[in-house]
Amino acid sequence: MWWLFVILGFILLLVGVYFAIVIHLYKKTFTNTKLERQGIAINENSPYYAFKEHIVKYKQMFLDFKKEEVSVISNDNLTLRGYFVENKIKDKVVIVFHGFKSKASGDFALSYDYYQLGYSLLIVDQRAHGTSEGKYIGMGILERYDVLKWIDFVLKRFGENTSILLSGTSMGAATVMMASELIKTPQVKGIVADCGFSSCFEEIRHCLKKVPYFPVMPTINLCSKIFAKYDMKKVTAEKSLANSKIPILLVHGEKDDFVPSYNSKRCYEASKSEIKECLLIKDAFHAASYVLATDEYDKKVKSFLEKINF
Repeated sequence: MWWLFVILGFILLLVGVYFAIVIHLYKKTFTNTKLERQGIAINENSPYYAFKEHIVKYKQMFLDFKKEEVSVISNDNLTLRGYFVENKIKDKVVIVFHGFKSKASGDFALSYDYYQLGYSLLIVDQRAHGTSEGKYIGMGILERYDVLKWIDFVLKRFGENTSILLSGTSMGAATVMMASELIKTPQVKGIVADCGFSSCFEEIRHCLKKVPYFPVMPTINLCSKIFAKYDMKKVTAEKSLANSKIPILLVHGEKDDFVPSYNSKRCYEASKSEIKECLLIKDAFHAASYVLATDEYDKKVKSFLEKINF
């Protein structure tokens, strides 16, 4: 019967190797190294290389801003940092949230230019990104509570008469949408969500579509529960918007292979707001709607801001 022990030992070895590989990949994916926090250079292999001039221009604009470094403390005692840029309109602040493994200055070039309209900006580094503390990326599920901290910061610092717009790109869009049901302050007038995913779990599944669902996806979610302390299935942007009446403008590129546009379509249908709009850009890939269709994007945002009196 010794061969049964050999087989059992071999199976246990395979299981151990499998879990070791998944845990390694989970930590590699959902943590940010010091190098990654510096931002990824736009090289010739990047789909954004064609817009390098635009990106360099806006990154330089961010560096040239006369900005104040600010911070808040999260519910789990992390120091989260951001940059406040005062503009002509001092009582209207746009809080800008970047995407996965980017940083405050990183997605600034790919998000709508609210500064040209005169709004003051609060451009934040999300947890585990840029200069903010945190080990694990929460894919919007943890960050939604951070949104409340930044809203509270703005109102305490600049007064209860300050109006706020939340704007996010990719994971930043998921963050503000997931936060929507938690927001009770009437000063938040609207949300602009560009190419956000509805479900963290479904987005990962989409990215790993060539990998067997079982046992990979349940194991990844188990790793999330153990290491980052959140369930990837528990919160979705769709469910949150179904419990929110905050006006929302969703933007998505129809050629987005990373976060398919059906995410924004579902979120649009789920929203209970009386003011909700969805702009689909025909030829845009992920997070490229603004640079590919600037005029159309500009017109839609201005129209939306007029409707919400912002």
